[in-house]
Amino acid sequence: LEFRRVLFRSETEGLNESTMFAVAEDRAGDLWVGSESTGAMRIARNGFTTYAREDGFGRLFPRSLFGSRSGESLVLARNGTDTGLAVGVFDGEQLHFLRPDFRPIRYFGWRNSQIALHDHAGEWWFATQEGLCRFPNVTAERLGRARPKRIYTTGDGFPGSGVTSIFEDSRGDIWIITDSAGKTRLSLWLRSTETFRHFSETDLPAPLAGDRVFAEDRSGNVWFPASHGVLLRYRQGHFERVAAKDLTIGSVDAMYTDRSGRLWIGDEEYGLTRMDDPAADHPNCVRYTTAQGLSSNSIRCITEDRWGRVYV
Repeated sequence: LEFRRVLFRSETEGLNESTMFAVAEDRAGDLWVGSESTGAMRIARNGFTTYAREDGFGRLFPRSLFGSRSGESLVLARNGTDTGLAVGVFDGEQLHFLRPDFRPIRYFGWRNSQIALHDHAGEWWFATQEGLCRFPNVTAERLGRARPKRIYTTGDGFPGSGVTSIFEDSRGDIWIITDSAGKTRLSLWLRSTETFRHFSETDLPAPLAGDRVFAEDRSGNVWFPASHGVLLRYRQGHFERVAAKDLTIGSVDAMYTDRSGRLWIGDEEYGLTRMDDPAADHPNCVRYTTAQGLSSNSIRCITEDRWGRVYV
């Protein structure tokens, strides 16, 4: 009898106790465990798994989740002083953390959403408070030994070196938000020429907000929030304010386009908004709050599984 890998489960992983006398499997594939003094426990085959310090995090704190172009699940983690970043690669069972060589970057800031991406050409981008880091086309495993090929700062036209959000659209161009001395600015890296286009305040119909998230709908329009509850859309080369019935936003923390083409907007105060036709001139919206069953009106993240179920 050969064991490829033995996993130990105890109270640390959620069992009521470690002394067990009986184990059986039901038709759903779940395990039932009879304990000595705390009754029966069911271990579900499918469900949520928590990864903590003992699974490789150590003193690292998870900041962001993103995926590689080859389908790997990646975790961006920082140390407690915001002076270092590590990339965790999930192999299907556990996390392995790699530490890219970010020198001379020392400060990475406090933002969590959309601060790292693996673009369609295989290059890696990281937002830091000392510039935008661009790493070469390497595998996730080799990223731990790589150094940036470029670090874009004020010398490249940015009004400040503090980069807070990055997002690649379907054209391969990268949208960038910088925040320096209280001024928030929008820039676009054009892949065809590898140059930047920096937008001024007069280019936008409303000033940018402290929210720094992007989304793209199925028509190729790029969405992002502005100040004072305004949502902006970049369509056919122009920025426009979006007026939609039942659209109420304040501080937007998350946006997500699902496989059906619906745009979901998560607000820090006003709950969740579903926009069914984001390409329309005046989209229709449906808003969900605690009155419709949410556990909170503060929405921080939105995603979807392979069956089309949306998680908030």
